[in-house]
Amino acid sequence: MLLNLNVLGFRLRRCKILTPCFHCGLPCLDDTIKADEHHFCCHGCLFVFNILQGSSLHKYYELTKSPGKPIVNKSQEDYAYLNNVKFINHFLKFSEKNTAIAQFHIPNIHCASCIWLLENIYQLHNAIKNVDVHFSSREVHIKYDSQQMMLSEIVFLLGQLGYPPRLSLDNKKLPIKDREDILRLGVAGFCFGNVMLFSFSEYLANKEQIPNEFLRFFGYLNIALTLPVFFYSAKEWLYSSWISCKKRTMNLDVPIALGLLALFLTSLFDIFTYRGSGYCDSLCGFVFFLLIGKFFQKRTFQNLSFDRDYKSYFPLSTVRIKHERKNVVSVHELQVNDQIYIRHQELIPTDGKLLSSIAQIDYSFVSGESDLITKTEGEFVFAGGRIVGKAVVVKVKKEVEKSFLTSLWRNVQNKEKSQVRSITNKISPFFTMIVIAIAIATFMYYWLILRNVSLAWYTFSSVLIVACPCALALTSAFTHGAMLRLLESHRIFCKNGEVLEKLARIKHVVFDKTGTLTSLKPNIQLLFGTINDKQQQILASIVSQSIHPVSRALSKKFPVLTPINLTQFREISGKGIHATYNKQDFYVGSIKWISSFTKVSDDILLNLHLQNAVGFTIGNKLCSIFSINSSFRCGWENIVSSVAHKHSVHLISGDSNRDFNTVKRVFPEKNIRFNLNPFDKVTCIERLQTNAERGVMMVGDGLNDSGALIKSDVGIAIIEKNSHFSPASDIILAAEKISLLPKLFYVSRATLYITYTSFVISCIYNSLGIALAVSGKLTPVFVAILMPVSSITVMLFTTLSARYFCKNILGGDKWE
Repeated sequence: MLLNLNVLGFRLRRCKILTPCFHCGLPCLDDTIKADEHHFCCHGCLFVFNILQGSSLHKYYELTKSPGKPIVNKSQEDYAYLNNVKFINHFLKFSEKNTAIAQFHIPNIHCASCIWLLENIYQLHNAIKNVDVHFSSREVHIKYDSQQMMLSEIVFLLGQLGYPPRLSLDNKKLPIKDREDILRLGVAGFCFGNVMLFSFSEYLANKEQIPNEFLRFFGYLNIALTLPVFFYSAKEWLYSSWISCKKRTMNLDVPIALGLLALFLTSLFDIFTYRGSGYCDSLCGFVFFLLIGKFFQKRTFQNLSFDRDYKSYFPLSTVRIKHERKNVVSVHELQVNDQIYIRHQELIPTDGKLLSSIAQIDYSFVSGESDLITKTEGEFVFAGGRIVGKAVVVKVKKEVEKSFLTSLWRNVQNKEKSQVRSITNKISPFFTMIVIAIAIATFMYYWLILRNVSLAWYTFSSVLIVACPCALALTSAFTHGAMLRLLESHRIFCKNGEVLEKLARIKHVVFDKTGTLTSLKPNIQLLFGTINDKQQQILASIVSQSIHPVSRALSKKFPVLTPINLTQFREISGKGIHATYNKQDFYVGSIKWISSFTKVSDDILLNLHLQNAVGFTIGNKLCSIFSINSSFRCGWENIVSSVAHKHSVHLISGDSNRDFNTVKRVFPEKNIRFNLNPFDKVTCIERLQTNAERGVMMVGDGLNDSGALIKSDVGIAIIEKNSHFSPASDIILAAEKISLLPKLFYVSRATLYITYTSFVISCIYNSLGIALAVSGKLTPVFVAILMPVSSITVMLFTTLSARYFCKNILGGDKWE
């Protein structure tokens, strides 16, 4: 299967007469290697073809022509070194129990068929569970069962399919250079310049004085220079259109391909029949300027990429221990060998070594498995897991990696496609058919009525070319990119641009109370019992390991002076904490929960009005009770009232109903529910979704609300400066910016307004361009120059409009 240079060179010399391989496209020397009426250059390509056919992956060949790459002749033994622990740890991003996630850089990823095949290789081996392909970085994340499949087997399988990974211990990734795009642009520019030079005589007024032999000779040279432009530089549009026609669909590349074909055939006919000089200059110029526009759009779109730097993407922080002092720092400040303190329900931001005696870790966000993993001192822990139970200390072994953190947020759940994108896909066939119909009508008019065949072809190609689909297809991308960057400057972090569109369809807004409408500075008073210094330190050690708002308030009230090593720590959502120290049980939690196993006299419950209190018990003996008077955030009533103008507002909380009289001033009484556990909150969201047709937004702090945040159509997590990262949310909103919450709906409507206006601008451009092309006043070259201009116009409009609306909505009061 190995293709040496001599054989490859021999094939290339005979490529004009040999049949191309159905899999890889190389010419076939041996016509006997056939299957299903297809020819293959070697048994390796036939082997891969049979694998794909046997696994029902034949759609791979429908996405593009000859998508396979030459196969590297390596056996599985050649990759045996990958089973060494040193190499395994380098390529694995996660490995616990039977689940492992490997990351590879695959340079051969080049088109949609590559992505489709790689994402479906789980059908080739039962051990492969999921494949996530990042086209922009040429990276592949493969989740597999490490007990059934070795890392060397995965690399061998990728190589057999024509996608051998780049295997190197160098952590520096190769820069992705679009060499083929640049080469196509260079070929088109070189040919265009020379064609213009050879056609110079055609631009002169007295060309009749030039001998016909010279005109014909220059015409043949123009054809020779046009061939590589047509078959190489423009092949992307030709292939895309051909595949679209084979599938009996119409994409936005069909008019461009028809325009190119019309110019090419007209030029051949005119030059070989001596009727004229053809339109080689127009064709080459059109492709050249079209590639420039594509190159510009690609670079611009990369700058608007939603996979932004984690330093600005996540307001994620952690507690670093330095000189026996704990300080909250941003994750991008972490360095190798730093020690970080991670509490219950907090995310492990980077790979490290466990320094605590034991840890319980939930890796469901990474692996999808809900079983807890137990780690002991000295073991390796991976980024992305949540600590469950008592807090742990981890020694940093790797710097925080943005791609892994962004994938956590992106892959928690699959969101529905945006409405605008679906509109683009829906209108593309109608747009194409209308353009083709106008082009044919124009051709028939100039040919049959005006009897001008040359002008008929000229206007036909101009109409097809001027109908630029590029700006039409990129309006939502430009709008989303501009909006997301502006929102980040206000500490509003959106998972993607589609979330902004969903906000415009929200009907019900559900608020959590604790940590969302209330701040982390409640007023705490001792209402019953006593608590000595020793008990204070036990209580402080217990609550310091939790990030619940009440626990953090108690932690500020009772700071840890002497650390106490708890032998057991368990936090029960919506109830409280159970801890063990010196074989003695301690409980901190709601009075309702405490009274279920501890005797609390009725006099205490009635006389002290303990509807919203926290009890602390030693064993079965009630030690003390603290009142927790909620401190609502400044301006919370105005926030809820503003949202309630156009939405139905609801309040769901796991707390007692002591604040009922306070919240009913802005919430309808029928929409207020207290004493809910996390499962009850999910049920509330599901009930509203049934009635509101998937138009429910949940606003919570991401602690006991993760299930409701995932279930809702749009989930917003309110985070404090030293809070944790919540992958369950669609939007992360800094707590000090919660006043901007009502304005997000105006931003959403502005996003849709800008997107639809961009559509209108693009349609107006196309309409005016088609009208001028029909009149015969536009040359194909001039049309090709206007195409990138239309994209630039749309980009400038979306960027400037987004800045204008964000400045007026988020920075002013007139939108309140």
